[in-house]
Amino acid sequence: MHDGDDDYANQNKGKLNYASVGMGNPLHLATEMLNERLGIDVLHVPFNGSAPALTSLMAKETQMMVDGVITSLPLIQGGKLNALAVMSSERLDVMPDVPTVAEQGNPGFHAATWFGIATPAKTPEEVVNTLHKALGEVISDPEFIKNFSALGMVVQAPRTLEETAKYVERDQATWKQVITDNDFQLD
Repeated sequence: MHDGDDDYANQNKGKLNYASVGMGNPLHLATEMLNERLGIDVLHVPFNGSAPALTSLMAKETQMMVDGVITSLPLIQGGKLNALAVMSSERLDVMPDVPTVAEQGNPGFHAATWFGIATPAKTPEEVVNTLHKALGEVISDPEFIKNFSALGMVVQAPRTLEETAKYVERDQATWKQVITDNDFQLD
C-alpha cells in the first residue's frame, strides 16, 4: 500500500501470490478491488477459511492477504504479520498507526465488510419494529461499542429500516461491479 509496494508488485508480475479465505468471499472481492485500484497483478490462491490462508501467509507461500481484523489481529499484535493498511474509511482504534488505503494515495477507497441482522420477508411489521428498536439500543450501548472496538470492529450508528435498505443496495452494487469487472463466475 505504500508508494513502493505497488512498484514492487509490478516489478514482480507473475511471482507474487495472495491468499484469500475462498473464491467469491467478500474478502476475496475486496482484494481484487484493491489490486484493480493499485493496478497490480498477483495470483489468487484461495483457501478454505482464514486459518489456512493465514498459515500460508506466515509461511511466505503467499505474499499478501486481506483478512477480517478479528482473526488477524492476534497475529499482528504478536509480531507474526505486518499490517500495511486497513480498507475501512477510518483507522481502527486497535491499530491507530496503521493507515487506511485511502490515506496512502487512494482517495475514497473503502472495502469493509459488515454484519447485520435480518428477519424472514413476511415477518410482521410490529415484530420487525420491536427487534429494530431493541437492536438499536444494544448497538448504542457504550459497553457494547467498547467490547467490539477492542476486537477491531467498528460499530456503526443505528439506521432506520429505509437507510439500511439503501446501504445494502449500495453495497450490493459495489460488489456486483467487482464481480463483473473481473468476470467471476460464482456458483
